[in-house]
Amino acid sequence: SYAGGLSVQNTGNIETRPLLIVTGPCTSPSITLVSDPNAPTLAWNLTLAAGDQFVINTDNHTATYFSSGSTSGSSRLNTLAAGSRWWTLPADTVSGIQFLTGDSLPSGQLTVEYANAYIL
Repeated sequence: SYAGGLSVQNTGNIETRPLLIVTGPCTSPSITLVSDPNAPTLAWNLTLAAGDQFVINTDNHTATYFSSGSTSGSSRLNTLAAGSRWWTLPADTVSGIQFLTGDSLPSGQLTVEYANAYIL
């Protein structure tokens, strides 16, 4: 189901690689860069309980799961769905991001953390 969408702007002159943070509850979260004509998607085969966090680092290509209240995480890179593609936020562009889950009612929350990126 559609959980939400947002727009972010990288005003820099090179691409930037965001940190994507999914907070449960939700099942099978997927995050798509809908402003890209190829719509690359990161989809995950996992379930998050209320308060769990799933931190996706698009720079290091890591995926770390934190159970609710825990500061110790564990890799869930093995839950990356077949056909998923890593993506970045292009330079000097407003990008649209779509957050979907496998739940019948919208659930979960996506936070996108990034910095405008520059090369001199």
